[in-house]
Amino acid sequence: MKFKVFNSNLLIKASYFNAIIVLVRAVCGIVTSKIIALFLGPSGLALLGNLRSFTQTASSFTAEGYHNATIRYVSEYSDDKLKRSKTIATIFQLSLGLALIIGIILWSFSSTWSTVLFKTENYKHIIKTLAIGLPFFSYNLLVIYVLNGLEQYKKLVILNSVLSIGNMVVTIILAIKYGLE
Repeated sequence: MKFKVFNSNLLIKASYFNAIIVLVRAVCGIVTSKIIALFLGPSGLALLGNLRSFTQTASSFTAEGYHNATIRYVSEYSDDKLKRSKTIATIFQLSLGLALIIGIILWSFSSTWSTVLFKTENYKHIIKTLAIGLPFFSYNLLVIYVLNGLEQYKKLVILNSVLSIGNMVVTIILAIKYGLE
């Protein structure tokens, strides 16, 4: 029985670039976790874990739910610019609309969400920040999915690396400057 290898060069290329993304994210994650543990302690790590889970849940409605479809259809319509453009526009519009609705809900009930997540209303400003940032976070994820669908792996690695390093730097600065209030 013979196995036919389909586009093995593309698979190797994608795997190579994915390994770079995973490595950068892992290093940034380890550094961030160490700094947070040092400056915020175990309770800070727990609160950050709650926030990350909550953010991921919110973004699953606005962008992450479109992950496979975006990559598939952008890739499938790579030769048909009109269909690809319509698909991308539809996904971005739907994502933005949902992000705005969810953002308004988060903003309006920020005290409640803060109490549910952190057992105090003291962090409602974090929920409001998430509400404002959700459309941008969703846009970022969709751009990553489109780049993946277009097989622009170098741009994907650069964007993911810059975002991971930027996220690490901002998190570290905020942890050191503000700590847990």
